[in-house]
Amino acid sequence: MTARRWMLMTIGTIAVGMGLVAAAAIAIDPYGVWRDPRGRNLSVYLSERKAKYFMNQRYVPENFDGLIIGQSSSAVLDVPQIAGIRMYNESLPRGNAVEERILVNQALMKGHYKLAIVLLAPTITCKHSLEDGLDTVSKAEAIGSIHLFVHEAGYLLHSLHIRSFRGDAAPDGQLLGLAAKQAIVERSNPSYFVIDPIAVKEYREMIETLQQSGVKVVYYVPPIYEPYYQLNKKLFQENLEAQISQLPPAPIVDLSIPEYAALRSDRANFDDCWHVSRQGGIRVTALLNQLVPEAPGTLR
Repeated sequence: MTARRWMLMTIGTIAVGMGLVAAAAIAIDPYGVWRDPRGRNLSVYLSERKAKYFMNQRYVPENFDGLIIGQSSSAVLDVPQIAGIRMYNESLPRGNAVEERILVNQALMKGHYKLAIVLLAPTITCKHSLEDGLDTVSKAEAIGSIHLFVHEAGYLLHSLHIRSFRGDAAPDGQLLGLAAKQAIVERSNPSYFVIDPIAVKEYREMIETLQQSGVKVVYYVPPIYEPYYQLNKKLFQENLEAQISQLPPAPIVDLSIPEYAALRSDRANFDDCWHVSRQGGIRVTALLNQLVPEAPGTLR
């Protein structure tokens, strides 16, 4: 075989391989980017940030008209709808305001939303770093990348009713298996309660954009395991007051007030001090379904 023929065969083989990879990405389309995503149920299997970035381009706008915005303490909530509004959980593990704004910006390009539940918790505004390459996502990753191949495998196994490959997120964005299953009651690290000026600025601008788009914004203060909350109560309260003072006015569903002390005191409601368990999540979801529609403002 001549060198020229070998080179042509090599180039041809690579081209065919790349074509097959691209064809599989479009045919399977685990992010709902390339073909009509309406009515599809897509889950996250790897790289939550990049997966949700792509899903917000078409899948979320076509299937949901409400958003839950936050980090891990809201990511574990399964809230399929509130007042008939289909909710997608944008929350990320270890997420922060800057990362959430990137996702919401994608969702707003094509979506029209009625409701946004926005988390108020210390860790959402304590930093502004971007993880997992969220600042460098390219369209090419939806054609060929490691996380795409994992999602394709997960999607295919799910379509074959093989349950051994479990997704890290439900089709409504709820992230699974995040909590540490351990409640250590101790003084918290004060750094968690320091508000990063860049993070709070990004959060404020994101919320203003939502409100200007006609979205009803409701703030959500999550329950914290009561013994831990009481030990760090002053830090929690000061942080909440500081966040509220720097964010646009909106109604608040606050599960840290004395009225919900019984919820927070039940150890069975928590996987650890910050994250509700499945039982706790059901109770919180019921409260959100009750309290959010009652909050001032009209759900359009």
